[in-house]
Amino acid sequence: MDAQLNHMLNLFGLTSGQRLAALERARNTIVTAGAGSGKSCTLVARCLGLLSEGLQPRQVVAVTFTEKAAREMRSRTRTPLHQVLHQAGYPAEQQRWVGFDAQMDSVRIGTIHKIVPLDMCHPGGIVYNYDMIGK
Repeated sequence: MDAQLNHMLNLFGLTSGQRLAALERARNTIVTAGAGSGKSCTLVARCLGLLSEGLQPRQVVAVTFTEKAAREMRSRTRTPLHQVLHQAGYPAEQQRWVGFDAQMDSVRIGTIHKIVPLDMCHPGGIVYNYDMIGK
């Protein structure tokens, strides 16, 4: 793991399990736990970690159970993003994070019903395996 990613993840104070979830890249990650256990913090850390590794905001998807949780997660993303931006080591890196900040509303954070188009769902409610191409 590079030093920048490690430094950024340290801003979140994650447990070892949360850190593993935030760093997983070989597969999609589901975070389940009780209220107040740090699910949103873990997903925000994962989101910013993906951005720090080169993904664009539109390439990141976070699915929540409620719209309230989605709004909260989007809001919680801003503060650590601004911390990373202000701690950027050189101007090009700082500009990259300024650009991410301007694009954060394009991160797809929401309920499955909001993110997955209805025509992609099976009548029984099961989502087909599909890839988004050119979006």
